[in-house]
Amino acid sequence: MIISILPKVTPPMSYDEAIFKKSSPKEKYEIWVGDALLQWLRYDDRQFIRHGIDGEEPDLVYLIEGRKIGIEITVAYCNDHQAKKEWQKPGQNGVRRLFARPLGQPDKLITSRVQRAIDAKCSRHYTGADEVWLCIEQNSPFATISETRHRVATLNIPSQHSFKYIFLGFYANQGDGGGFRAYKLWPPELSGCVCRCAI
Repeated sequence: MIISILPKVTPPMSYDEAIFKKSSPKEKYEIWVGDALLQWLRYDDRQFIRHGIDGEEPDLVYLIEGRKIGIEITVAYCNDHQAKKEWQKPGQNGVRRLFARPLGQPDKLITSRVQRAIDAKCSRHYTGADEVWLCIEQNSPFATISETRHRVATLNIPSQHSFKYIFLGFYANQGDGGGFRAYKLWPPELSGCVCRCAI
């Protein structure tokens, strides 16, 4: 069993502690992924406004440089068994338990799941923000940065969607130094870029 430690106990600096405490486990996870993405992009002046309305708005709404930015968060797991295990018994003190390496070919499995997440989210329309970004978190603890970089080149972005930017976010394994990373998938001129700067 591999133990992956993610900071899920205290809220990120851009969040009000009272809001964070009232948030559901799913909302807390979205908060951490959204804040990790914005930190990676060096948006230090971000301000969290609220959670989005389910089915209508992106998961998170921020104020960034005077604009309301919505971020839709989704997680891609290698398979349904991994997803069920991770959410069935959430760890204590920010520890997520990753039970076993997925059977079969995990690289192909996670690529398929990421593509499925892209297709599903790109088919929807969102309101409540000046612009909307999508962040797919690749939850594949055994994937290396090199494998993820290769995966980015194989993904297809539908021609019609409402996102200003699309990112593939992931927590690098310890062999690659750990920490949150993100690749830009959209727009095409930024595809595969991992530059750590505000867009």
